[in-house]
Amino acid sequence: MTGSMQPRRRQCVRATGQTFPDAMSASAMSYAQKWPILLTQQAALSTQASAAIVDLGIKQVIVMGGPIAISDAVVLQVVALGVSVVRIAGTDLTDTAQLLAEFELSSTVNGSGQATGLGWAVSHAYGVNVARGDFYADALAGSVVGGRTKTPIVLTLNPSTLGTGIPALFNAEHALAVPNQVDAVTVLGGPLAVTPATLNAVLASIPS
Repeated sequence: MTGSMQPRRRQCVRATGQTFPDAMSASAMSYAQKWPILLTQQAALSTQASAAIVDLGIKQVIVMGGPIAISDAVVLQVVALGVSVVRIAGTDLTDTAQLLAEFELSSTVNGSGQATGLGWAVSHAYGVNVARGDFYADALAGSVVGGRTKTPIVLTLNPSTLGTGIPALFNAEHALAVPNQVDAVTVLGGPLAVTPATLNAVLASIPS
C-alpha cells in the first residue's frame, strides 16, 4: 500500500472495470464507508470518471490494484485534479484482497500522526468473509454483510486453490493491532464455491 489516509476528506474507490476481483474485494468497504466505486480503464482516466471526481468533491482516491490493473498514468491524471491517492496492490488478486483487509482492520498511525487504515478491528470483532476470487456473485452478495459488520472480504484464487493472500493476512496480525485470534470465518457460497479442502486450508492458516 502506498499513501496515507485522510479520514476527514471525501473519498472514493477506483478500480478497473475490465476485470472484477479488485472491485469485488472493495465492495464491503464501499458499503461501510459510504464511498462510491468509480470504474476506469487500465490506461486512461475517462472524461466521465474525471467529471465524477470533480462533481462529487473527491479529495482522496483509493486505487485498487497495481499498474496492470490501473496504470501509473491514470494515477497521475487523478493527482493532477488535486486529489491524493492511496494505491493498494498485491502480487495477485488474493494478495490485493488481503492488503485491503489489513488496511480496513488497521488502527495504527504513521510518524506524521496520520491513520494508515480504517480501524475496523477496534470497534468490531476480527472476522473475515471468504469468497472465491474467480467469480463475482458470492462476494457481491456478501458485500452488505461485510459492510454492516465491518468484516473484510478476502479471496481464494479459485474454489480449490487457496492462494497466498489469506495466510498472509493471518500472519500479519501482529501488525494490525488486533487480538491474535480470528473471531469468525464466514464462507460465502457452498462447497462448489469454496471446497472443503480449501476451507480446511483457510482454518489451518489461522495462527494458534
